[in-house]
Amino acid sequence: MKQSDVSTLITDMGATFTRIAYIDSEGAISHIRKYLSSDFPSPTELIKQYLRDVTPPAPQQLLMAIAAPIQGDQISLSNNHWHFSLKEMADQLSLKVKPFNDFAALAASLDHLTEREVVKIDSAQECASPFSNHPKAVIGSGTGFGSALLISTATGSFTIAAEGGQALYPPQDQEEIAILKLVEQTLHRPVTIEDLLGCQRGIPRLIMAMAKIYGQTPVDFSSAKGLLAAALEEKMPFAIAVLSRYCAMLGNVAANTLLTSGALGGVYIAGGFAPRFESFLLDSPFREAFCNRSHIDEILTQVPTYLIKHPYATLIGLKQILSNHYQS
Repeated sequence: MKQSDVSTLITDMGATFTRIAYIDSEGAISHIRKYLSSDFPSPTELIKQYLRDVTPPAPQQLLMAIAAPIQGDQISLSNNHWHFSLKEMADQLSLKVKPFNDFAALAASLDHLTEREVVKIDSAQECASPFSNHPKAVIGSGTGFGSALLISTATGSFTIAAEGGQALYPPQDQEEIAILKLVEQTLHRPVTIEDLLGCQRGIPRLIMAMAKIYGQTPVDFSSAKGLLAAALEEKMPFAIAVLSRYCAMLGNVAANTLLTSGALGGVYIAGGFAPRFESFLLDSPFREAFCNRSHIDEILTQVPTYLIKHPYATLIGLKQILSNHYQS
């Protein structure tokens, strides 16, 4: 069977937004739509709405990138109300359903994004990396915080889903030690990366902890969206300090992801948050924090870091997974 013989839906199911599209007989992505996940009681109802809105040829299979671990039939999204059975979804939609972790699907896109769809965070690094054939990592903040690896071999590439957001956050200076102590007091447990960098709960915690450290009470903003408005539009000094700290923490996480996974081929920053402050990120302490490992900084300075700008990179990854399936 060829790819053109099977009509396919692909969807990137996030806690906040769901993006869904159709792969036509030529293998091209078309009919892209974006929905607010909270508007629907289940992903099945969302897909039914998409089919009513778009009316493509009747699909035969559905590839899903899901912001959740993929273990067995039952799926629970970490940061929204959806809990569903893959088998029941397949029966209700009369489709073959194939689930993937969202960041694993995103990792599949890394070798298929153009130079205009990614931006190098370290503009000073002009020469080619000596590690281009090594594994690559993708990390990023959306509602939560995700991570995955792309590994290339002589016979093709494959992705590995990870749960990097659930790793403990390693502080890199005295201010971050103080931040962790304050957040730990409210959580009554060790602090994870998602506890500080995830948009839904992490960034509000970071803002409140830094407000106490900086004597900023009450805080005029308490969300990821509010932080960007205060830092980028109002130019509020405290907001700029918080966003700069966020960038440094992201660089720290990127370096630790590389060092623990061997992703010398590059670290890509994705998710719905970082692309909204591209210029700020490029001028931020991100790269300084990334390379701040004196015993191994000669290697780290040669590893590229990128920001993914493409709004539908996960759908490109699903398309590539589908293409690899039929090629093999």
